[in-house]
Amino acid sequence: ITVYVDHMGNTALKWERTGSYNIGLDFSLFNDRLRGSMETYMSETNDLLVKRSLPNITGFSDVKANLGALTNRGFELSLNGDVMSRKDFNWNSSVTFSFNRRKIKHLYGDMEDIKDENGNVIGQKEADDYKNKWFIGHDPDQIWDYEGDGVWQLGEEEEAAKYGNKPGDFKYVDQNGDGVLNDQDKVFQKYKTPRFYLSWRNEFTYKDFSLSFMMYSHIGTYGTFNPAANAIELADRRSALDIERWTVNNPTNEYGRLGSKNLGNHYVNKSFVRMENISLSYNVPKNFLKKVSVQNMRLSLSVRNPFVLSGYTFRDPEEDPDKNDLWVPRTFNIGVNFTL
Repeated sequence: ITVYVDHMGNTALKWERTGSYNIGLDFSLFNDRLRGSMETYMSETNDLLVKRSLPNITGFSDVKANLGALTNRGFELSLNGDVMSRKDFNWNSSVTFSFNRRKIKHLYGDMEDIKDENGNVIGQKEADDYKNKWFIGHDPDQIWDYEGDGVWQLGEEEEAAKYGNKPGDFKYVDQNGDGVLNDQDKVFQKYKTPRFYLSWRNEFTYKDFSLSFMMYSHIGTYGTFNPAANAIELADRRSALDIERWTVNNPTNEYGRLGSKNLGNHYVNKSFVRMENISLSYNVPKNFLKKVSVQNMRLSLSVRNPFVLSGYTFRDPEEDPDKNDLWVPRTFNIGVNFTL
C-alpha cells in the first residue's frame, strides 16, 4: 500500500462571504408588443476561495487559499417583441445584452515598500501576487504579459542578439530599455473573458410552418494560441498547423519561424458570433391525418452550431487550443412526432 499527500492543506481557510445589491426594472410598451427588463448589480466577495500557485520548492503546485476581496458589477438588458403579427404570419424576436466587470480590491495583506527613482523608500502598499498574476485594482482575467512587437527581421541581427534572439524569433517590447526582458517589462493588456455578451433569438410562423434560430456573440475576448506561436512537435522540422511562418523568403511579422523562441504568450482576438441552432418544423394538416388515423403529426429538421463568424479561424474560438480542445461539433436532427 502506497500512501502519499497529493495536496497541501491550509488550516486558515475561511468561508466565502458575499454582499450584493441590484436594481431592476420591468417594462412594457406599445400595447405590450415590446416587453423588456433591465438590471444593474454590484457585489463584493470577501475571502474568495481560489487555487494559489506555489513555488516548486514546496513540492506542490498550488494550495486552496482565501483571496481578500473581489468586486463584481454589471448590467443586463432583455428585450422581447412581437415584430409582426398577421393572420397567417407571426414574427417574435428577443435580444439580450450584458456585461460584467471584476476588480481585485484586496489580496492577502502582505505589504511592500514603495521606492522612488533613487531607490529610497517613500511609503508602503499592499503587495500584488505576481506568481498568480493577480493585481490589486485589476480584473483577475486581465492579461499581464510581454507586449508582442512582431518578429525579428533580417538586418536586426545585432539588436536581436542582445536578447538572445535572431531573425525569425518573436520580438517583445523592452518597456524600460535596460536590455533585459523580465517582469519589469510586462504590461496590462486585454482580457481573457468577454467584455460584452449578446444573444438574439427569432421565431417565425407561417400557417403550419415554423422557423426559429438563435445566435450569440462574445465580444472583446482574447486568448493564447501558443501552438501557432511555435511548433507542437520536433520544433525545428515540423508543425501540425498550416501557417505562413517566417522564412528568409517570407519575412512575415505575424508568426515566427519553426523552432523560434517564444518568451511570452501569443494572444489572438477570439471574439465571435455563433449561430447556435436553426430549427424548421411543419405541422401536418388535420384533414390529411384523418385519412391515416393519426391525430397529430409534426415533422422537424434542426442543426446545431451551423457556423461561427470570427477572425480567429484556426479552431473553435470557445475552445482552448493549448489544452488540445477540439471543435464544437455540428449536429443535425430529423424528427417525426405523432399521436395515434
